[in-house]
Amino acid sequence: MKILLVSRRYPPHPARGSAFTVQRLAETLAQGGVEVVVINTPDIPEMKTRWHNGVRIYDIPFPTVPSLRQVRSENTAIAKNLMTRIHERRREVIGSIVEIIKSEAPTIVHTMTTSFPPAAIWKAAKQSGIPVVHTLQLHSLLCRKEQMFDKGRRCERPCCDACRQDTENSINATQWVDAVVGCSQFMTDRHLEFGLFKNAKIKTAIFNSTPANPLAKRIRPPSEPLQIGFLGQISADKGVGWLVRQMARLPKRNWHLWLAGRGPRRNENILTQRLKPLPANHIGYQDAQKFLTHIDLLVVPSMWDEPFGLVAIESLAAGTPILVAERGGLTEIAEASGRAAETFDPAKPQTFHQKMRQILNASHRFRDPALHAACRLTAEKFSPNRMAEEYLAVYRQLL
Repeated sequence: MKILLVSRRYPPHPARGSAFTVQRLAETLAQGGVEVVVINTPDIPEMKTRWHNGVRIYDIPFPTVPSLRQVRSENTAIAKNLMTRIHERRREVIGSIVEIIKSEAPTIVHTMTTSFPPAAIWKAAKQSGIPVVHTLQLHSLLCRKEQMFDKGRRCERPCCDACRQDTENSINATQWVDAVVGCSQFMTDRHLEFGLFKNAKIKTAIFNSTPANPLAKRIRPPSEPLQIGFLGQISADKGVGWLVRQMARLPKRNWHLWLAGRGPRRNENILTQRLKPLPANHIGYQDAQKFLTHIDLLVVPSMWDEPFGLVAIESLAAGTPILVAERGGLTEIAEASGRAAETFDPAKPQTFHQKMRQILNASHRFRDPALHAACRLTAEKFSPNRMAEEYLAVYRQLL
């Protein structure tokens, strides 16, 4: 069996959480004897082929345009020229990928995170008689911003003309996909709700994964305040401002809030001002494994519908329980985590206040090594081996 994975960024190129999921899947499959080829689209000068931990990788240059949404909305000659060049380069990259598919002749073509709509790749694979699997890691088939979050609020459906048109295009494009896999059941259900993937033979969900955290959990004295953490981008969709406002309404004793992550300078400056009257600090970028072993509780207050919520299972792998917003895939992680997780509804702040008061009144429980062990045991449900086995089952069903 030969699997060809198409990814947006494959390490060691700069990557976000979903790209590391691709890496874990590829390398775990390769360790199990499956031949894996990855097509990667980093921002590099020229195309190259390399090997990384048993996986063969094609690096096809595709320039990063951080302000693409702004460029698309501008009605200037410069913006139009840039968009034309981007579309031309996109067509060139797709052409290169199609040629690689033909030359590699894989058993399965599996698209995960890509820098462009993958419809042409799906069609080319199907016309070559190769089954197609697509993993939903973002809302990109329904929303140009990939988040379904706008002006501080989550979108229940494609809400603007551009996103509605993209959704119509996606309905047509997904006819070529044989198996759709959401990184949570929420993601699969949402896309099926809007009419995508009608012809898919398999419609399922497979959780993303995280490796075990080898670092020991920090044991702190009973007299020390409960150490509460946030780890993520300092942005409205991640709910940082919401979290700070809600913590300010609690008694300012027996807890300390640590906010780890970066964001636009304006966001960080506002955050610093809001934290001054609180027992809280913004500490910028932190190594995730170390940070998560040093806190007693991780709060994930996402305002948007997280497709999955990788930081939540990273916390469990570090032995740290989680308190997560009832948003997207986070709810499913909590349901799978038993007593290692609690939830709240961001639309009803009182549910957060109630949970936090319960936690502060029983803060000794969060220093219990038995709870830490239970968190790590729960994290095993999200192991790379489990994820790879479930994808192998999908591949085999298509053959």
